[in-house]
Amino acid sequence: MGQGIKTALAMIIAEQLDADWSKVRVEQAPINPRVFGEQFANGSRSIREYSDQMHQVGAAARAMLVAAAAQHWGVQPADCTTEKSVVTHKASGRKLSYAELAAKAATMTAPDPKTVPLKARKDWKLIGTRQTGVDNIKVVTGQPLFGIDTVVPN
Repeated sequence: MGQGIKTALAMIIAEQLDADWSKVRVEQAPINPRVFGEQFANGSRSIREYSDQMHQVGAAARAMLVAAAAQHWGVQPADCTTEKSVVTHKASGRKLSYAELAAKAATMTAPDPKTVPLKARKDWKLIGTRQTGVDNIKVVTGQPLFGIDTVVPN
């Protein structure tokens, strides 16, 4: 993951999600092929190969959070906006954080990610900005395990 892909892919999801990057925590899934399938980085090709999926996942999650807020307020999702991990009902000014909406959104059926509208490039606020790598502190303090750290029995 030395090309910064763990940070870059998370930034793409956060961009479409309209998440507050300062609140984003990236956690590596455990290595369990039966649950998570294959896990690998594809070097510098990871962005080209996975960015569309990451955009779609972030947009679908945002749509679910908006739907949860709209349902809570009894309004139309189109009457709501998102910014920095908050859903706002434009007409009333009511706001709910993503943290407040997460449990309700998790009970909803996820939309087909390919059908959810993506944020327009002109509206991007995070992609294209300089961010510190999500694992930098861990790497320089020796916390992550690398292939060289693997010890096989016998």
